[in-house]
Amino acid sequence: MNEIMLYSENRLSELGNFITPSTAVKDKDWYLETKGSDTTKWWFEDGEMFATRVIYNIEFQTVSGELYVRFDYNKLFGDFIGRANEGYGIIITDRQNRPVLTEHVGQMDDDQLQSLSR
Repeated sequence: MNEIMLYSENRLSELGNFITPSTAVKDKDWYLETKGSDTTKWWFEDGEMFATRVIYNIEFQTVSGELYVRFDYNKLFGDFIGRANEGYGIIITDRQNRPVLTEHVGQMDDDQLQSLSR
């Protein structure tokens, strides 16, 4: 993990480099989708891989904030990269079937990769 951040619905100012008001990310797609979900969401944007999840205040049954954890892409997938045998390849996709990682898949274009990943 490269970064762990808590985006708080209740704070108006930052607390160190770990807790930040949710207003700082209120327009991000990941924030909007995370806030409306009860599951962990995985993201790959601009070369960054991260997971998000809403945090609930059980006592008041309200959303307290969102947990954001950014991962080192190369360390996470390092065992896969460069280890595929001749004639085999690896495709890891996001939830829209867009390729996130491709290794040893030859000269396939994006449409071919999406078709294969389905």
